[in-house]
Amino acid sequence: MENHASDQEDIEFFSKEGEFLQEFYELKDFLSCPKTNKTLEKYHYETYQSFMEPKIIDFFNNVYSYEQNYGSGLLQQKNKGAALGEFVSLIYNNLDKEFTYDLSIFYKNPELASCLLEEEKSKNKRNDKVNKEK
Repeated sequence: MENHASDQEDIEFFSKEGEFLQEFYELKDFLSCPKTNKTLEKYHYETYQSFMEPKIIDFFNNVYSYEQNYGSGLLQQKNKGAALGEFVSLIYNNLDKEFTYDLSIFYKNPELASCLLEEEKSKNKRNDKVNKEK
């Protein structure tokens, strides 16, 4: 039973930390910290691969089939794989990532933003020390 109580305390702690992140931090803060920036990039790319890439591949394959049967031959048979890879990369590289970044990953999992929270704690300790010296 003690383990269950500890789990509940963790949930409450992380909920408070998540609320703190949501209230006081903006996208630029997450991007300025190398650890959270890397997490955002990774999560963004994984989301793209899971949700967008399959739709893009289906679209490309439909266009490719149509072009082979009725079109100009713009997408030649021997280049299908390379053209598909270039098409998928072209779309990903031109997404406005800052618009599509999902910060809720940090609100739900504040431990992923521990570097920001530790930085905040250090800043508060320095301010407390300076205030005590005055």
